[in-house]
Amino acid sequence: MSKSHVLYFSLMYFLIGMIHTFVGSFNQFLKIELNMNQSDVSNLISIQFITFMAGVFHSIFLVNKDIKKFFKITHLSILLIASVFLISEYYLIVYLVVAILGFCAGFIESSIASYIFNTKFESAKTFGYIESFFAIGSFLLPMIVKIFEYHSDTKYAIIFILIMNIISFFILYSIEFELSSSDRYKIPRPSFNKKSMLVIIILTWCFFYISIETNFSNLLPYINLVSDKFSYITVSIFWIGIIIGRFLYTLILPIIRFRLETLLLAYTVISLFLYIMLIYLNTQDEIRLIILFLLTLFLAPMFPLGASIINQHSNNKSLFTSIFIAVAGCGGAIGAVIIKTALSIHIPVYLSILLILITCLFLNTIILKTSK
Repeated sequence: MSKSHVLYFSLMYFLIGMIHTFVGSFNQFLKIELNMNQSDVSNLISIQFITFMAGVFHSIFLVNKDIKKFFKITHLSILLIASVFLISEYYLIVYLVVAILGFCAGFIESSIASYIFNTKFESAKTFGYIESFFAIGSFLLPMIVKIFEYHSDTKYAIIFILIMNIISFFILYSIEFELSSSDRYKIPRPSFNKKSMLVIIILTWCFFYISIETNFSNLLPYINLVSDKFSYITVSIFWIGIIIGRFLYTLILPIIRFRLETLLLAYTVISLFLYIMLIYLNTQDEIRLIILFLLTLFLAPMFPLGASIINQHSNNKSLFTSIFIAVAGCGGAIGAVIIKTALSIHIPVYLSILLILITCLFLNTIILKTSK
């Protein structure tokens, strides 16, 4: 895998990060300019989730095909639909834009992750590195939209997505992709041996962990961890911590001699300790913000670590990487429903997150023992 591959994959994950936060970032534009209500916005999020999953599963069946050709088609699709969004403010066009962007994001994320884990060249480090750019994209798009909202027309913020898409498209022409030797069409026969049970446990862990990463960041301003004076920066601190944490993970991974399962358990224990301090320690707001930052540093590597672990224990890396990403998508969506349901029976958000984190710790312990 060349540096050009890593550059292309990083830019694409940056693009995926922006697509994931597209609806939320353009929320005010959709409500004011297109008269969409909260129900309409929720429908857009559901459509993006469904098409994202479709893109993930579509990537499974592209083994031994010209993946470069499909990436080109994806780039052209994003170019076309983003251009349509720029020149049209028709109500139904937004649904089409969100659907196509969701499908492209799912296809790209799954295809790139599968390719990385099939190359066997520092796959865990490389995946952690490009995941950092996913976090950067998720963090930057809302800020870019705010800048355009203040200085120009909000919808022109999508020009930034267009620029990243075009740059990536030109880089794509300079690289070649090796055909995967794995048989992605061959679905493993169901069995209940130790390895298959371990894979199921890892997927269950992924479901719960990603519900924390997705929903905790969105709900931070409403948990009242700090006073109103500082609440507006909690989400920014969360994403900055995730970005730095994933970059640090790629630096320390080559020098650590622990098993990945042990490292994941260590990250979870420290995260749980920091989270308990965050919600129960009675201290100044500035100290709480520092604790929040430290917490995100240790949460950050967990998703790439989980993806690396499941690939260590699966014969069909491409298939299980796609399933892992699909389960993560479900975890983010269903996790929000779980937290909302808990609220309806008067269980506060911070307690729901704590219980989910304890569940992750329990599953990590089983993963470590089962993988020996």
